[in-house]
Amino acid sequence: DSASVQRQDDNSSVIIAVQGFSDPGQRVGLAFDIDDGNLPNRAVYESQRSVIVTAVLAAHSGFGAVADSSDYIHSWMGVPLVFGGQTIGMLTLDKTELGFYTERHARMAETFAAQAAIALEHARLFEVTRQLNTQMSRQAEQLGQVIDTIADGIVLLDAHNGIILA
Repeated sequence: DSASVQRQDDNSSVIIAVQGFSDPGQRVGLAFDIDDGNLPNRAVYESQRSVIVTAVLAAHSGFGAVADSSDYIHSWMGVPLVFGGQTIGMLTLDKTELGFYTERHARMAETFAAQAAIALEHARLFEVTRQLNTQMSRQAEQLGQVIDTIADGIVLLDAHNGIILA
C-alpha cells in the first residue's frame, strides 16, 4: 500500500523517497534512529537481511508514533540496500493487511533492492564528484587571479591545493 526508500546517514535511516502516502512531502526527510529497539529498522541494518513483521504495531510498540501517524500499517517488510558489503539504506514496504508479506515477497524485493543500492551509491558518488569539481574550479580561479596579479612570484599550496602564501 505504501513504500519508502531510506538512506543511512550516520546512526539514522532517513527517508529519501516515498510512494503511496497521502502526505509524501511530510515523509521525505523523516529520520529513524537505527539503534531504536522499538522499530524494526534496527534488525534490517544489523542482519543485512530482509525482515518481515506480520503485525508491526504489536511487535514494535513505538512504530505508529515514530513513523508519523502510520498506525494503519499492519504488515511491514524492510529490505536492506547493500553496496560493497555495507548497508547503505533500506527499502520498506507497508500493507494494511495483517500477515501479508512472505519470503517470496522478500526475494522479489531483494532483487530490486540490489539494483536500487547500486543506483543510490552511483548518485552519491556523482554528488561527491560534482562537489570536488566545483571546489577545484574555485581554486583554479583563485590561482588564476593570483597569477594575473603577480607577474613573477611563487605560490605556496597546502596538502589540499589551497593557497597558503603567494
